[in-house]
Amino acid sequence: MLGDHPEIFSGGELAYLLDDYFNDARNCTCGKKYCDCDIWGGLQKQLTFSVESCAKKMREIDQKFFLRGVKNTWNETDFDEYAQIVRTVFHAACCDKKARFIVDSSKTAGDSRQRPIALSRVAGLNVKVIHLKRSFLQTIRSVMRKSNWEAEGHNKHNKHKIIRVLRAVPGWIIANTYAWRTKMLLKSGSYYRLAYEDLLAEPRKKFEEIGQFLGVDLSEIGLKAENGSRFTGHHNVGGNRLRLQKEIAFKKI
Repeated sequence: MLGDHPEIFSGGELAYLLDDYFNDARNCTCGKKYCDCDIWGGLQKQLTFSVESCAKKMREIDQKFFLRGVKNTWNETDFDEYAQIVRTVFHAACCDKKARFIVDSSKTAGDSRQRPIALSRVAGLNVKVIHLKRSFLQTIRSVMRKSNWEAEGHNKHNKHKIIRVLRAVPGWIIANTYAWRTKMLLKSGSYYRLAYEDLLAEPRKKFEEIGQFLGVDLSEIGLKAENGSRFTGHHNVGGNRLRLQKEIAFKKI
């Protein structure tokens, strides 16, 4: 939805872009494989190293950035490579419409829990976190109705409700704990927390608040959301459901 603003590019879960770069089953919202996409296709020539090695480097640091002191895993060269990879990916996104903001929806408790801090401290990006928190009970009800992985287009997903719930409970706790911890580690004014249920109840008001947080006018997007108008995705990647649905509409509660 934020990608509807002319200064904002919505990229979906960018942490998974290079992992799935040549995967025939993981197409961009535009319908093309990532490696053939008009936005992402040029990355294989722009990256200094192979896509596979860049994906591995990005995943390792996204997951374990704060363990470096314990394991002594990385050196400054590793951090320089990570910064170069991230900046190359984000530059490709910026070129789409000369965006000031890139929305990276990477949020899993396992794969990208340290990503906002790594993007800020290693890649040197000006990171602002919007922590969209869904209530615990609503999260459990959602996973009981349908597998998130199935909704996101994965062929392998768990059909058993109890297994999905057992995975969702620690996932919810870890993801929200790390999101709150991120607030403490980023500079002041870089974190905004929003209850998912409040966004559904008052979309216009909450989008205006997000706009104030970012320093852009989101009043038109808020009005569009409140009226139930459709939002169109363009180049979303990763598990983001908009990648498959192409369009979404906002449903107030």
